[in-house]
Amino acid sequence: MFDCGNTVLKALRIFEKDHRNPFTGPKDEFSAGNGGLMRLAPAIIFAQSEDEAAHLARETTRLTHGANEALFTVKYSHVNCLVGPLRMNIGNINTR
Repeated sequence: MFDCGNTVLKALRIFEKDHRNPFTGPKDEFSAGNGGLMRLAPAIIFAQSEDEAAHLARETTRLTHGANEALFTVKYSHVNCLVGPLRMNIGNINTR
């Protein structure tokens, strides 16, 4: 099995028991890990706008990390820091 953090493992175990709700990430403040941060780049690359990037980043984080601290950090701080640089680099790659 691949290695994952405790928060991701807890969310996966909850989801295994009940597939109706994909957003099984723990919501307590001590579970606001970095799992959502690791999924930021695909959300930002896929998005067609900064608003959509923020929404997708929040939703992909919420799958395994439901703490408000994790959601706030991903949606506001990191998306704002990464959207411009990632978009610029992708544009440069596509135009070469």
